[in-house]
Amino acid sequence: MRVLLITSPYLPAQNPNIIRWKAVAKEFISKGYQLHVLTSRWSPEESDPEFGIVHRAGHHSLLDAVYTLFRKKNRRNQTGNYQASHPGIVRRLMEHITTIFWRSIYWPDGSCLFVKPALRKAESLVCTYGFDTVISVGLPFSCHLVALKLKRMYPDINWIMDIQDPFYISKEFRVNNRFLYARLNHKVETETIQLCNTAVFNNTVAMERHTRLYPEYKSKFVLIPPLLSISDFKIREGISDHDLINIAYFGNFYEQVRSPKSFLKFLSDLPDEVLSALRIHIYSDWSPFALNVFEEFPELKPHIRRYAYCSNDELASKIGEIDLLLNFGNTTEYHLPSKLVELLYFQKPVINITSRNDDISSQFLEDRIEMFELNLSSGHTGDIIHKFREFVFKPREWAGPNGSNLKEYLPASIANAYINLISRVNPEKDSDNQ
Repeated sequence: MRVLLITSPYLPAQNPNIIRWKAVAKEFISKGYQLHVLTSRWSPEESDPEFGIVHRAGHHSLLDAVYTLFRKKNRRNQTGNYQASHPGIVRRLMEHITTIFWRSIYWPDGSCLFVKPALRKAESLVCTYGFDTVISVGLPFSCHLVALKLKRMYPDINWIMDIQDPFYISKEFRVNNRFLYARLNHKVETETIQLCNTAVFNNTVAMERHTRLYPEYKSKFVLIPPLLSISDFKIREGISDHDLINIAYFGNFYEQVRSPKSFLKFLSDLPDEVLSALRIHIYSDWSPFALNVFEEFPELKPHIRRYAYCSNDELASKIGEIDLLLNFGNTTEYHLPSKLVELLYFQKPVINITSRNDDISSQFLEDRIEMFELNLSSGHTGDIIHKFREFVFKPREWAGPNGSNLKEYLPASIANAYINLISRVNPEKDSDNQ
């Protein structure tokens, strides 16, 4: 069975979709599937056959095109290199140009530079390899657009549309200029739902929203949950301040969707004896938005340590010395933060910062982990500070990570769910892989 995975970007970059599909790709290959990955250009163009045969075309974004042109290594979604400091003059210039001009006209999203080169490459690959199944992963929706055009040319291909992040209903996450393109967004997404064989969602809220929007196609909708991808667990010493309470967040911040501002304001209002006992560790991609928000609170600088984006392997080595974990809930109800399954696995107490009463993170974690919900949507009171203090200073003994009840999230289970979608369309061909 030959499968073409369309995703931008892919390894050696890292984001939640890459972490998921890196693990699934490895499972596919171990089961005898020939997996080809069509992705954007990256310099240097590293690849590992353990995670698929990689084909590159086009660019993930305008900024990535510039980085590839100049062979820059210090770029977004690159673990370890991207430092928690303001970007250089080239990056700032590109951000300015992108904000003023590019973002107001591109469609369907900032990865539109990937579409035409990827489609030409995909046509060539289909002619050469005769794929049975195409899986497109979005966001970016540009990947689904490539698959849509491919499906029009080859109607018999089994197309699995993996909607890790919604497109048309996404108003908080800016995908394009909705004033210009709202009608086109709906028209094209409707066609993708019509022509795909299966649409996959990672949470029930997103699937229900799409069911209301496209009720005639609900039989195509399938839920495949988030993936837990953790390598061997090893504690690395020397990361934390052992005389303080160490609180860590591993993830990114997004304007209008996941901002740290209300939490930083909360920290700045804590009594000195509480704040001085805390050390906050933030591992992030450090967008200009995030950097600017943190710099609004210079009084917190002695209490916060900022680090570059880290891989899941590095996360596993750091977690042992952390006392509590942070989760920032989204302002949306249909985006499930990718780190929630890791929080369940590590079983560290969680401070869940929410901005809405129906927070999807709270619903996912509820009754499965020790959690303090810090709802800062309407400010905070002395009572909240008191409860926060009690939670943070509560004596605990950590029993270590526990994955015994998380089988449905493991790579083998997730891969098998996708394989079932392949085999129900191609049962005869799939039997050859067993």
